[in-house]
Amino acid sequence: RFGSERGALVSVQLAMQQFQKLDTTNQEIRFFSWWRHSWTDPRLAWDPADWGGITELTFFGHDEHKQIWVPDTIIYDAVESVFQVPGGVQPNVYSSGYVARSVPVESRLPCPMKPRTFPFDQQVCQFEFGCWSTHGLQVDVKPRWGKLLYPEKKPWGEDRDVPFDLAASYRPNPEFDLIEVRTTAIDFIYNCCPEPYPILKYKFLMRRHSETYNYGLVVPMILTTLAGFLAFV
Repeated sequence: RFGSERGALVSVQLAMQQFQKLDTTNQEIRFFSWWRHSWTDPRLAWDPADWGGITELTFFGHDEHKQIWVPDTIIYDAVESVFQVPGGVQPNVYSSGYVARSVPVESRLPCPMKPRTFPFDQQVCQFEFGCWSTHGLQVDVKPRWGKLLYPEKKPWGEDRDVPFDLAASYRPNPEFDLIEVRTTAIDFIYNCCPEPYPILKYKFLMRRHSETYNYGLVVPMILTTLAGFLAFV
């Protein structure tokens, strides 16, 4: 859709299932997550009374064989993105035209790190997410947030209407705690084009578990230093 108005509004939520690895040697992070998308397509709306009370349908297909339109969102910074459903995720469509689609993806991203305060360090990783081939006058990508985006009843419930969430089966990392996630929506204007390109910026703040290193590294070093000092007293 062109003109002065924004394009089709797509709401996005990042649901973390497993924070798999933070590699300070190779300056990378790896995590498994569900990218939950939702939007309204009025072309798909119907009256359940005309169709035997049916209020929900599932559409099949992937890539060129898909039966309905879905946004082509990606992580721009990803070194590798492995989609866990090879045949594609089937979107659920409701009689109001509301569409919900949750895509499981394992992602590997570059993350410059500063381990100078090891083992008491905190690391920050940032990345960007958005559509690959459309701009904001065609598809307007926004973080999922409350009734601002979709005032009608939502299948996942009101309490899950946030830009970032931990999946019900979330498994924390054994070495780092994910202590904060910030989501910011911006419009980026490229030199080539006048149209705005919506981008979601994510910022992870992670803190290392220092207890193991305290007992296995720091305390022995202190005791060794004291023993050496006492030997000369």
